[in-house]
Amino acid sequence: MQQRLSNALARARDTFAAFTAGQKAVAVIGTAALLIAAFLVFRWVSAPSLRPAVLQPLGEGRQRDRRRARLRGRAVPGSPTAAARSWCRATTCTPTG
Repeated sequence: MQQRLSNALARARDTFAAFTAGQKAVAVIGTAALLIAAFLVFRWVSAPSLRPAVLQPLGEGRQRDRRRARLRGRAVPGSPTAAARSWCRATTCTPTG
């Protein structure tokens, strides 16, 4: 077992020694980039989610307000459409929706 490991390391060292300077630089930079990427992915995957496990439905009053706003053709407060329409009013563009 120790002999196999020693042979594998010697083969890798000989292969790396045969590289040109540019190939060595690319190999070192590529290995470093892979290690950093693996570290960042591991941290991202292991981070807890900050949203609730079960999303609660909107309260009855908020649902009613959304329905009324939709029926009147107005943007629902807090929605992307509301932000776009307020931006359009401020910049005098003509909204499409």
